[in-house]
Amino acid sequence: MNFAKFLFFLLCISYGLESKKPPPKKVLEICMPPSQLGNWFFSIAAAHGILWDGFDTINLFHTNLFHHEEYKKHFFHKIRFTPSSERVWRKSVVLDTSVNPHDYVPVPSVDRLVLAGYFQNLNYFDHHKDRLLELFSPLKEDMDYIQTKYPWFFETQELCCIHFRNNIQEVGFKTIFFTPDTEYFEKAMAYFPQNTLFVVISDTIEIAKQIMPRTKKIVFIEKEPFWIDFNLLRFAKNLIISNSTFSWWAAYLNPHQDKIIIRPNFWLETHKDIFCPKEWIKVYSTPVNLRYKTVEEWLSSKG
Repeated sequence: MNFAKFLFFLLCISYGLESKKPPPKKVLEICMPPSQLGNWFFSIAAAHGILWDGFDTINLFHTNLFHHEEYKKHFFHKIRFTPSSERVWRKSVVLDTSVNPHDYVPVPSVDRLVLAGYFQNLNYFDHHKDRLLELFSPLKEDMDYIQTKYPWFFETQELCCIHFRNNIQEVGFKTIFFTPDTEYFEKAMAYFPQNTLFVVISDTIEIAKQIMPRTKKIVFIEKEPFWIDFNLLRFAKNLIISNSTFSWWAAYLNPHQDKIIIRPNFWLETHKDIFCPKEWIKVYSTPVNLRYKTVEEWLSSKG
């Protein structure tokens, strides 16, 4: 065999081996932003929706801020988080929604993609809702605790959970984050029968007691950790939510087929109306921030 034939033979072998190599894996990476629970849900849901749409593997990194250990234990126990030391973002296309997190940005067709931002848009994950219900299933010990301490919660025929999010308490009176007032809850409660038991959950339960209508049957849940509050909302037969990603996700993950979910018409000053499923009922009212000039004026109006 002369040299030319030998070289041709080697090239053929090399080509054959190359053709048998598996195609490169499509890798998706996301670093969880330093934020709270609702935004974690959006980021993880969007990442998995994009993964299931055509990627092979996902590397999900997290920051060591807020309640991340409680998040992982009580909400994301079926998810594998990748150690930050393994993060490799070389030769990647970045899909960044940091500026407009509520807008949908089409996902590029690439082999390596990095997600940055909050991805608060249903188009990233709503077509995989059944898989998300399984991925975000509650921790058994949390549900055992609820069923033992609150058996009436599952036995009451007419029941509606209410979430009151006091954004004023968190970030001040003059803020882009609106806070719902009594008017909103009165209108929302009117959608339910007179004998409905309303179960109120809030991060500021004493203020919630001041603004809830006093003509209804109401129970206030007090001194529970936020994962118990969340699962009570998630498994309620009906829901009245605030403009909060916390109760948004509790409503979205609620498994009841015939549930009624009431939502406010306002959300943020910069995004008045965003990302809610169309079957949720929108109730129009004026938030606290636009009705009063000070917190004192608002609370004194409640008598």
